Amino acid sequence: MSFDRFRFQKEVEILLGCHQVEKWLSYSQKFQSLEVNMSNIQTLKSSLHEDGLDNLYKGLYSISNGFFNIYHGYYSWSVVKFYYAVFYLLRCFFSANDIGFLKSKGIFTLKLEQGEKPIRRDNFQYNGETIKGDHKTTIVTYEREFKDQDILLSNHIGDLTVYDWLMEIRNQVNYRERAFKEPELGYFPISLFNKSTLKESIEIYFKDQVPIYCFNEDHACVAAPIKVLQFVSHLFYTNTGLRLSEERIKVIEKMLEPTGINEIPYIKNILYPDQYAGY
Repeated sequence: MSFDRFRFQKEVEILLGCHQVEKWLSYSQKFQSLEVNMSNIQTLKSSLHEDGLDNLYKGLYSISNGFFNIYHGYYSWSVVKFYYAVFYLLRCFFSANDIGFLKSKGIFTLKLEQGEKPIRRDNFQYNGETIKGDHKTTIVTYEREFKDQDILLSNHIGDLTVYDWLMEIRNQVNYRERAFKEPELGYFPISLFNKSTLKESIEIYFKDQVPIYCFNEDHACVAAPIKVLQFVSHLFYTNTGLRLSEERIKVIEKMLEPTGINEIPYIKNILYPDQYAGY
């Protein structure tokens, strides 16, 4: 099955002389000796930032689709979509900071600064757990490297960080519960998430600067992804200068139009950051 692979991974493979992906594992030693220098840094940054823009779109799309589903009374799968949105947005955050994820007999990061080399990020013990897989590796790497830069890591939900809590509720809905809850309402307070109140509730989450809702179990599933979307999109736009294409913006606007959420200024700021500054 053919698919569009991440540009950053492909550029590194080409840089090391690998032009056939099925032979990549044989380049493991060469990969671990890779060093960022002035001759390769700009090409690598360009590919990493383009990947970051794709991840930003995937995150925004997933959150918007979650809103759309909630508006129409479908809640269970929205939980999964909100979690995935956060995963995509964390990957975008790394791109905005010139850090890319790479695979070569493990999961590595490579910071695009002169002299940097790949760092292994998976297959180690952290808080009594073996870290493996794209999702857990991304979250743990983020929590270890950027704890002091994210207000969502300043508190917990129970014993879990916000990001671990979002992963746990995703796992509960997706794997552990024997059925989705529909037609009953689940995971969200019904007074906040119906057709007449959804837009107002979402706008409250966007306005929440403390942010108190991100650490409340009744709200965090929606409030936390919104907050991640806000700060990651702003950082990415500022650091890279890239913007969503008109075609992608139209997809999001069309999806959100029935809900009215597309009219919220904070959403407009994410779609049109040069026109709706200050939100």
